[in-house]
Amino acid sequence: MQEFVQALQRPTRASAADNRLRVVAADAVVAALDVISEVQERYVDAQSSAALVPLLEERLGLVERLVTTSQARLDAGEGTRSDLVTLQAQRVELQVSIDRARLDERTSRLRLARLIGEPSTAATWALELWTAPALLRGSERDWTDTALAARPEIQALAWKLQALGDEAALVRFLPWEGANFGLEAQSGQGWQVGPSLAAPLPIFDSGDARRAALTAEQLEARHELTLAKRRVVEEVRVAYEGLAASTANLGRIERELIPLQRQRRQLAEDAYRAGQTDVTPLFLAEQDLRVAQTQAIEVEAQAARALVRLQRAVGGPGVAERLADAGSAAPPSMQLAADRVVPLPNKP
Repeated sequence: MQEFVQALQRPTRASAADNRLRVVAADAVVAALDVISEVQERYVDAQSSAALVPLLEERLGLVERLVTTSQARLDAGEGTRSDLVTLQAQRVELQVSIDRARLDERTSRLRLARLIGEPSTAATWALELWTAPALLRGSERDWTDTALAARPEIQALAWKLQALGDEAALVRFLPWEGANFGLEAQSGQGWQVGPSLAAPLPIFDSGDARRAALTAEQLEARHELTLAKRRVVEEVRVAYEGLAASTANLGRIERELIPLQRQRRQLAEDAYRAGQTDVTPLFLAEQDLRVAQTQAIEVEAQAARALVRLQRAVGGPGVAERLADAGSAAPPSMQLAADRVVPLPNKP
């Protein structure tokens, strides 16, 4: 009888075990995606900091030349102490910014070293050249639908619900656990043979408590699944809007701000060469051009981080790449973090 009951339970038990195994596998995928996303963001941080340092140093050199010029004009009785002090304060601020950018780059490298399993290495890899992500294509709905179908967090909860359903189905066999059925022979006034059945009486445990517990777990899992889906939709929408806004802002800076600053610098240089102004307007125009270029790098970094978060929100770089190949997302050049960050460049 026990073997017969176990045979009836075997498919359901196997299904429950398979679903539990799928839940564990999905959790492992979630951990791997988190590590990949963190590596990508740290690599972007290191790249942006490394790209900012030369521009900040050029700005510092321009400010130092402005300080020298302002000091000379003040000594000649043509300048003011206020202009000199303002430029000196700006020079100190730039020095602080350079130190902060270098520290950010070093910190990002050390975090990368820990993430790739080499926390004690020198972390002096040669970073690849900076490449801004391309414009975002595809609708927000496409990314959201793909995320709802591919996110391992949602799949894990769905498999958990199936496992709980299998376990609930096993509860109906609870009264038959410990039952025996067979033939029994007795000798008295001759042999007597007949069927025998022994079954436990569900006086204290009829399975209601177990069924109630499984029902509560199923309700909890359903609520967790709903919450997970809502969080996925929120993450995709926030990352999508962030990437769209960053790329639009980056295009505005590259197409409008930087050309205008270059034009302004050229006009200031022409006026200086013609003897119409002194060198100060030329230095200021040159500095504003460097500021615009610095803003472009910062916005590029924001766009790259938004892309990494969008890829994580949709289910990983692989899912995002398939979505792009299908024509619903960005072109291959947009796969900044997926193609450049993993694997990391070799040590020099």
